[in-house]
Amino acid sequence: MPQERYILKMENITKTFPGVKALDKVNFKVEKGEIHGLVGENGAGKSTLLKILMGVYQKDSESGDILLNGTKVDISNPIMAEEHGLAAVYQHMMLAPQLSVAENIFLGQHPTNKGIIDWDYMNRETRKLLDSLNLSEISPRAKLGTLTNVQQEMIAISKAISRNANILIFDEPTALLAEKETVELHQTMKDLKKQGVSIIYVNHRLDEVFEVCDRVTVLRDGEYIV
Repeated sequence: MPQERYILKMENITKTFPGVKALDKVNFKVEKGEIHGLVGENGAGKSTLLKILMGVYQKDSESGDILLNGTKVDISNPIMAEEHGLAAVYQHMMLAPQLSVAENIFLGQHPTNKGIIDWDYMNRETRKLLDSLNLSEISPRAKLGTLTNVQQEMIAISKAISRNANILIFDEPTALLAEKETVELHQTMKDLKKQGVSIIYVNHRLDEVFEVCDRVTVLRDGEYIV
């Protein structure tokens, strides 16, 4: 049998909120190992579509299907999304500022040794991860709330990468980043692509989208355009 070309297919997805049809039979496909741009004006339905993929929202019960590697899946919550190899960095980060960088990276997955949290392992692995992403100036032991907004966003991105996901979603990740950091993020995305990771990239800055993406999907008023 031929190998499935698409790692993700969202077919005829509809989502209705009270008085508003946010998505109307939207189709969205991502190939294995590609960086795929998702663009459209505010209110086009981009975030709604991705939150359905991540199990934050549920599609309308009578609407279409989500397929991963050609197999139909039901993703009813974010935990299930992670189990299916999905990870996301949203525009509004969901981190714990009172915890350390390492604790945020391993949040919900703390390593243990004889029933006790293995802090040395957690800090050591976080150090390796930060160094690999050119974030050597950040200490794994630093409280997240003491970092700059840009540094906190890079930690959110690092956390998503650390989950070894097959599909990574970046929702406006460069909004707070300086030019140098944006270049570094784009290089990280290209490196992940080489490793076979598929990336969905939402960004209003079209020059950045066209610089880094292999293909682009456009939504308008909750409908698929191209």
